[in-house]
Amino acid sequence: MKAKELFDVIGGKIAQHYSELGFKYTKTWGAKKQTKKYRYCISFESFSGNTKNKISLSVILSISFIPFDETLLHFNLWNLGYHYEVGESHSINQAYEDIKEHTERLLIPYIDIFENNTSKYKDTWIKKGLTSHISSNYKYSLFGTDFDYTTHSHYWTGTDFLDKYNQFGFNISLPYLAEIFSMQDAEKCLNNYYQSLNEKSQKLFLKACQMQEIGEPWGIDYKELPDVGKVYFMVENGLKIII
Repeated sequence: MKAKELFDVIGGKIAQHYSELGFKYTKTWGAKKQTKKYRYCISFESFSGNTKNKISLSVILSISFIPFDETLLHFNLWNLGYHYEVGESHSINQAYEDIKEHTERLLIPYIDIFENNTSKYKDTWIKKGLTSHISSNYKYSLFGTDFDYTTHSHYWTGTDFLDKYNQFGFNISLPYLAEIFSMQDAEKCLNNYYQSLNEKSQKLFLKACQMQEIGEPWGIDYKELPDVGKVYFMVENGLKIII
C-alpha cells in the first residue's frame, strides 16, 4: 500500500465515523467538515523512509476561519508525540482508533464551541487563549524539545503562562476575536497575551511594535522574531500594550 492509499483508507473511515456531524473525505483536505464560517479537517502527511511494509503517518487536526482564510487551531499529532508507523508499530485499525481518540479530545469539542457557543467562551479566550481548556496531558514538543507555543514561531523561550495553564500556550487570532466580538476585546486579549510572555519575549515584542510604528526594520534576528501577525495587527489598528 502507498501513503496516499493509506490516507484514503483511514481518512475514509474517520469521515464515515463522523458523517452525522457532516464530515466527508476528500483527497485534498482529508476528512473535512465545512460550514459557512469554519473548516474542520483531519488531514494526513507522510515522510521519506516508507517501504513496502511500513508507512510513516502524521496527522494534522485543524480549524480555519473561512472569511479570513486563517487557521485558528493547528494540532500536529506528531509534534504531540503521536505518530504512526503503519505496518510496523501500528496496524491500520490501531492507527485509526488512536487518531479517532485524539480527534474526540482536540477537534470535535470545538465544533459546538465555534458554531454555537462563542459568546460563552469569550472571557476565557480573552484571558487564556483558544486552547486553554485542553488537558495538560498533551505536551507540545518536536524532536524531543518542548516547545513554547506562546512566544515566537521560531524562538522558544518559555513563559509563566505554560506553567499555570497548559502546554499549548496563548493561541489566539486577534483578527478573529475582533471580527466576532470587538476591537476592544482584541486589545484586552493582546494585553493578556503580552503578560503571559517572559521578560525577554516581552522586550522583543515591544521592540518589534515600536519599529513597525515608525516604519523601520525591526533589527531582530529571524530566530528571535515575535509573533509577526500580532505585531502587524496591533500597529495597524492602533492597539496599545498597558505596561
